[in-house]
Amino acid sequence: MRILIVDDHADSRIILRKTLESDGYTVMTASNGAEALKAARELLPDMIISDILMPVMDGFRLCREIRQDKQLCKIPFVFYTATYMDPKDERLAMSLGASRYIIKPADTAEFIRTIKGVFQEYKKKKLPLKT
Repeated sequence: MRILIVDDHADSRIILRKTLESDGYTVMTASNGAEALKAARELLPDMIISDILMPVMDGFRLCREIRQDKQLCKIPFVFYTATYMDPKDERLAMSLGASRYIIKPADTAEFIRTIKGVFQEYKKKKLPLKT
C-alpha cells in the first residue's frame, strides 16, 4: 500500500516515513497541500495522511480538493495534527470527508493500528483502493 504524507515539517515527514515503512508501506511525501494534490493526481496513493497547518494550501483545503476530485475522492484521508486540537476542528475535518483525526504525537503502535483500521474499513465498504 502506498501512503502520501503531507507535512511542512521535514522532521515530522521523516518520522512518519520511518514508522510506516517499517510496517511495510511505501511512502511518498509532500511539504504542503498544493504539492500533495499534484502528487496525488500523478501517483494515486492508497491513503493520504496530512497535517493541517501548512503554507500554500492547508490540510482542510487539501481534504476538500481531494473529496471534490472524481479520480481521488475515494482515497482514505487521515488528519495528523498538533495544532488543531479542539473538538470543533475535528468535527470540521470529519465533515470535509476525513477518515480519521489523530492528534500528534500518537503512540506508534496505536497510530499503525489506526491506519490499518482505516484500510480495513475501506475494504469492508468495498471502496476502491489502488494496489
